[in-house]
Order: sequence, then C-alpha cells, then structure tokens
Amino acid sequence: MQALYFPKYGNYEVLKVNNIEMPMVEDGEYLVKVNSSSLTTAESMMRRANPLLVRFVLGLFKPKHNISGACFSGTVIQDDQNKLKPNQQFPIFGEVGENLGANADYIKVKKNGAIMRKPDDLSFEEAACICDGTITSYYFLSNLINTKAGESILINGATGSLGLAAIQIAKSKGLKITAICSEKNFELVKSLGAGRVFSYKTKNYLDKLSGFDYIFDCVGKIPYKILPKILNNDGHYMSPVISRKIITRQLLNGFHRQKVKFAAVGMLPKDQIKDLLVELIQLKKSGSMIIPINRTFSFENVIEAHKIIDSGHKTGNFILKHK
Repeated sequence: MQALYFPKYGNYEVLKVNNIEMPMVEDGEYLVKVNSSSLTTAESMMRRANPLLVRFVLGLFKPKHNISGACFSGTVIQDDQNKLKPNQQFPIFGEVGENLGANADYIKVKKNGAIMRKPDDLSFEEAACICDGTITSYYFLSNLINTKAGESILINGATGSLGLAAIQIAKSKGLKITAICSEKNFELVKSLGAGRVFSYKTKNYLDKLSGFDYIFDCVGKIPYKILPKILNNDGHYMSPVISRKIITRQLLNGFHRQKVKFAAVGMLPKDQIKDLLVELIQLKKSGSMIIPINRTFSFENVIEAHKIIDSGHKTGNFILKHK
C-alpha cells in the first residue's frame, strides 16, 4: 500500500511516497480502508517541527512517527476478531492524533478513539476535513468564548480551512464579521458571511481596524503590541498557532483585561472531540455550514499540495483521495 512518508523534519521536499506493509490489527482496533485523508497546515507545521518545542512530543532529533496525515474517512474492513464481509463493513471518519499516519491506503484505529460512523449525508471528502480546521474553529468560537449576537469579530487568515469555517460559525452566532485575506478571495468570504473585508497586502491595514470584541488569528500573525488598539477593553485574542509567546502571554492573562487564548484541539479528550463532531454535523445539517473542498490530490501529485501549503497560500480544504 502507498503512504506519504517523511523520514526527517523539513520542508515539503523531505516528503516521499513509499510502499509499505499493511498494518496488523490488534486488540481493540479496526482496520480501515482509507477513502480520503487530510492535507493541512497543521500537518505541515508538525513535519517542519515548527515551532521547535513540538519536538518534545513528536521526537527530539527526528520524527517518531513518519507517515503524514491527521484526519481520515474510510471503511472499516476488519476488526480485532476477523475480516468483515461486505455487508458488515461500515464507513467511519475521525482523527489519528499527534502520531499522524492518516495519509496511507490502510490504517488501524482504536475502537474507542476519536472516530465516528459517517452519516450518509456527509461525503467522504467532507468527513476527512471536518476534524481539522472546522472542529478547531468551532471549539474556539463555541467553547473558549461566550459570544452574544451583535458582537464583533476579526478573522485573520480568513480563506484557509480554519478561516472559512470560522466565518460560518461566527455568522451562525450572529456576530459582526470582519475578515482579512487576499483580495482575490473577497467575494468568497463575503458570500459566507463576512461584512467587511481587508487585504493583508494593503499597507498598514491594521491601523484601519478597531473596536473588536474578539480576534481569531488563524495564522498567528497579528502582533500583540497592537491588541490594545484594535481590541475592546475586555476583548479576547485567540489563535490555534502555538508559540512560546502565546503560551507566555496566556499565562499572564490575570494581569490583563484583554485575554489571549490558545488551545490544542487535537489533544482534547476523545469523548469531547466526539461531542464537538456531533454538534458540527448538526450545524451542517441545519444549512449553516458547508465544508468547501478546494482541491483534491492523489499520491501522484500530493507533494505539490504540501508545496502550496508551505508557501502559505492554501485556500479552503485540500484532501488526498485514495484509490
């Protein structure tokens, strides 16, 4: 079977497509034939060991786990007892956690892991994306803060998987949305719910902004020194991009009226992740959420996907489609 492999830390050029042996199912596990798997900025950061402190989790000098991919969808074809007949097989989706490994044709997952049966009205492609940017944005906007309709939010990096999900979630909560992205994507973010849009290429664009109750910085690039100007006195700055600065600033929240918040959603307890997925699926069923798939890749061109991701110009969700 094929898998996307990285033998060492580095940019997209360290990636290789290798043929590896199919995993052997152990007690309490399923064997899954993968249909679609994620290609994300978070996976790129882990492959590059950015920031360096993630090496204490992933491996100090080289990665302990070499196959990329955090999220997947597919079909359970074997449990820990035996292979399943076609009429016994069933579709699931979920995430494999910080060990990665989803970018492989077959994977094994814990029966009690962060997995769920795939609803019929959720495509395999959508299911492979929902556990990445969509669930992260939902957790930040629904669990880290208590919003009220009419409050204002600034979403920076609005056209990545995080940003597009955040716009829709913020709209469902009745927030006034300002988005920052490239000018070519203005119409896209407006169509999803952004009221005002600014280009990050405009000189001194942050000087034009003020009075926000919340900032969701999907790319972690808004400097803290400008927060007193653009955030309200009791406002919240949030970012899913880990750094030494954000951890330090979060520890000092007790000394500031404006709060800084970070969370590693993939590290949440598995039952909490499942609860979030149930809520997200309901949001999608209500018509308040779409999961845009911007590009689909195969193993033949998957490294090109990571080249785009490393450049910082990924729009929407990228997926790897398995045969």
